[in-house]
Amino acid sequence: MPSPYIIPDAKTTPWEYVGETAALGGIELTKLAKTYAELDTTDLSDLFPDEMNPERTIVIETMMESLELMPVVKPGQPAGNFITHPRMFRRMVEPAHFRQDDFLDQFTINQLKKLGTPNEAYNPLEIVQNRVKTMVNMHNRTLDFLRVQTLLGGINYTDPRTGVALQVSTQIPVNNFFRYDGFNATVAANATVSLSGVTYTAAKALTANKSREEAILFRSADNKIAVPWTNPSADIVRCLRLIKQYLRQTHKNIFTDMYLSGDLYTVLLENDFVKAYTGAVGTFNYTNSDGNNLVNTVANGAPASISVGPGGDITSIAGIAIHQIDQIYKDPATGKVTNMMPSNKVVLVAKTHVNDRSQTLGYTQYCVGESPDGKPGMWMRSGPDTMPPLLPGRAMQMGNAFLPYAMYPQWIAVLDVCEASDIDSRLILRSDLSTGTF
Repeated sequence: MPSPYIIPDAKTTPWEYVGETAALGGIELTKLAKTYAELDTTDLSDLFPDEMNPERTIVIETMMESLELMPVVKPGQPAGNFITHPRMFRRMVEPAHFRQDDFLDQFTINQLKKLGTPNEAYNPLEIVQNRVKTMVNMHNRTLDFLRVQTLLGGINYTDPRTGVALQVSTQIPVNNFFRYDGFNATVAANATVSLSGVTYTAAKALTANKSREEAILFRSADNKIAVPWTNPSADIVRCLRLIKQYLRQTHKNIFTDMYLSGDLYTVLLENDFVKAYTGAVGTFNYTNSDGNNLVNTVANGAPASISVGPGGDITSIAGIAIHQIDQIYKDPATGKVTNMMPSNKVVLVAKTHVNDRSQTLGYTQYCVGESPDGKPGMWMRSGPDTMPPLLPGRAMQMGNAFLPYAMYPQWIAVLDVCEASDIDSRLILRSDLSTGTF
């Protein structure tokens, strides 16, 4: 008989055994897995919010904003026109199907001990929960990997284990790709270039016909161009301001956020402009065209172009919020732990439209896949005890069918701000991802 008596001092009842739960079933496992998935969200989830699709294919629709004005009319007379809806473009994409199998033999379940204890056995239910959490982590890591690939220009991945390929272009406009050393003429190192009546000096030999005259955007304090962001005197604030304005005029939107690797972010903290704007005066001595010293200007309380958080980290540059992508994954092709975000790239995005907050950059769409209940989204199932001649044990499967995509690829810009080798030389001690793993 249950004894739900209240302990006077504790104001509660004691725990009592009420029987085993059915948490090994498929429906309960799916609920458990989704709980873990909801807890493990990243900054990338904001760019690609979830969307359920009860179909087998993904429909990507892009609307072209209408910036028309309302007509001026005479009182009492009709305008004589009706609203023209914005143009819409559509393409169909096949979702990516994922599935992970796991098997727990009964011998392992019976003898598995908790870590750090010599004789305390795991509850079988707890073992399953831990394995489910591991599979959820694999699921979310795969999702973030595809999101980063989408930001960089498109998913181009072939799984070496199954041979199944994913090739989905984000269709970012070509003019949204910028390189620090791109120029449309061959210029020898230390030669001069005249643009708009201003003479600049090339910091390196620029590559012929690589891109537009964008080397002018990546300038140092002493008017050198084609200067990577890893250079301590690179004028990163000016670079972002010009690109931000160019994108606003070209794509009629304001870019608000930037995504970069932790390695590049650490190097940016050593930039002279960053240190000057964040209050480390005396480290940088640059006089602008008006004869004002940058250090003195910042010290005298001029509006700073770099925002600093309470911990001393920079949170934005030129009004563009900074987000670090530090996720790592084990490459199934090489077996090496790899950064998802290349250390020499920066991605600028507009999460929404400046005149229409209801529109988002993209979505992660979950389609109908292999779920036993026929619904889109993550699913799990667990088989009963296996039949002879297989070993006794319990099998589990997790799967999903999803794909992140950019509904407005024109709201993404990719910057090559340096070479990967520049990051290595500036960090002094280059982290080795192959050590310290678990």
